[in-house]
Amino acid sequence: MSSAHTTVVRPADPSLQSALRLALLFAAIKLALHIAANLWEAHIGYGYFRDELYYIICGRNLAWGYVDHGPGVALQAKLALAIFGKSLAGIRMLSAVAGAGRVFLTGVLAWSLGGRRPAQALAMIGVLVAPQYLGLDSYLSMNSAESIFWMGCLLALILIVRCGSDRLWLLFGVSAGLGLLNKPSMAFFLFALLAALLVTPQRRLLFNKWAAAGIALLILITLPNLLWQMHHHWPTLEFLHNGQVENKNIKLAPLPFIGKQILNLQPATVLIWGAGLVWLLRNPSAKSWRWLGLAYLFFLAGMMALHAKDYYVAPIYPILFAAGGIAWEQRFAARPRVTENRIFAFPIIETILVVAGVLILPIGIPVLRPHQWISYAKGIHLYNATNTENDSSGPLRSSTPTASVGRRRSIRSAASITPSLRRIRRRPASTARTTARQARSTSWVTICPQPSAATTATGSGGPEDKPATS
Repeated sequence: MSSAHTTVVRPADPSLQSALRLALLFAAIKLALHIAANLWEAHIGYGYFRDELYYIICGRNLAWGYVDHGPGVALQAKLALAIFGKSLAGIRMLSAVAGAGRVFLTGVLAWSLGGRRPAQALAMIGVLVAPQYLGLDSYLSMNSAESIFWMGCLLALILIVRCGSDRLWLLFGVSAGLGLLNKPSMAFFLFALLAALLVTPQRRLLFNKWAAAGIALLILITLPNLLWQMHHHWPTLEFLHNGQVENKNIKLAPLPFIGKQILNLQPATVLIWGAGLVWLLRNPSAKSWRWLGLAYLFFLAGMMALHAKDYYVAPIYPILFAAGGIAWEQRFAARPRVTENRIFAFPIIETILVVAGVLILPIGIPVLRPHQWISYAKGIHLYNATNTENDSSGPLRSSTPTASVGRRRSIRSAASITPSLRRIRRRPASTARTTARQARSTSWVTICPQPSAATTATGSGGPEDKPATS
């Protein structure tokens, strides 16, 4: 006797298909912008940013850990060189792709929270023009990929709440594990997220077998880096301690720290992400998403308490932009452009964002020659905006444009510094870091020696990516 089997086929969600197409469009714009900018930079004489030299050398000597960053950026450098070549556009391609991914995920997050095309477009425009993201995505670094992993975690949890599929904890585990390998400071975000879940009814998400499986997967992915840290006597912890003792970072009080958030993301965008934060915390329709707003507040408070660099908060903002798009969509729900579900439903604020983004673009991406950049930055009173360290050399040292020129003239200097790299192999991180940094910043990768992973592990620090307490 044959038995009948019934297969239930769920129809595709047309709103999701529309959201994905729109997100891909904005992601393509972001990617094209950075490719064109990198080609232009090479044309007007820029070379590798000094940190890129360091990461390329790390990529030649892959290891499961390094003193001041995870193994992710070293692998990124190796893959970029192998796939795209040594051009500026080539070695920065994966960072540009990561930036496009951030824009894409912002649109998908807006959809997952209930937003339609007006909300998605407004959120993605805000992320697209934010100078903080323009800068992070314009050179080879781990910072460009942070939002991918952070927002991947949030998207998994949102879909669990929305759809009830606990198996998505596995996606959370993969995203969190890879994110920790990319940059260990993601741990602070995960702790803030855990605290936010525990103080809201969504704590129930934590107590099931799939949550345990996701956390186990997270631990499994990050275990090699943890073993590397143990084997090398926790050099990253020593590095962080030295940064605190030496008062390396500029320490901002809470109000200036918040002010830097507004400046870094472009002041006009606070109308979006600020509205998003209020919507998450106060709007009755966002009751299921309170934990997202609380996670941001807990993380922001932690970074201020630790006197972290102001840009360490940057990876979390796409979720606020997504919520902000929904806040605007709901507030102006009766407007014809919103009811008609148009992409550009808020032409005034969107025009302001784009115009302001164009004006601030040279601060984020070095599309001007160095002397022009200095004059322009001083003219709009943002000359010191990118400085985050107590360094006597001032903003010139920390700015991408002025740290990306003259590398070929440093070839002669590399010959005299190479011996110092060999001598620091056995020094502790506390004494080797300064010498290695000086050597790195004047080396040219074509003649730079190829130190072992152990050499890199004893102190070659990169100033642009210190974990959040450095």
